[in-house]
Amino acid sequence: MELIKNNFTGKTPLWQVFWVQNILLGGLLQLLVDALAPQLSTISTIVLLSIVVSYGIWVMVGMWQCAFNARWKIWGYLIRGLYIAILVIVVVTYLRNL
Repeated sequence: MELIKNNFTGKTPLWQVFWVQNILLGGLLQLLVDALAPQLSTISTIVLLSIVVSYGIWVMVGMWQCAFNARWKIWGYLIRGLYIAILVIVVVTYLRNL
């Protein structure tokens, strides 16, 4: 539980949030989804999607909150800029598909 709280309060080192939680664990979660999703029922897919979305929100909040927990503060600006760009792309893509 401390790990979850540390992301939300900005106490986790940026490298850990980016490389471990985002890239490594996020990649493994994506592989799991790719392997399981085609075989799941609708309810199971909704549950799996809920887990994936919750995890994604937790990591994105952690990235934002912990952005400046790095030796070089420029990484904080780069990470926040990256996530703003990702958010814009997601919103624009969603609006185009309405």
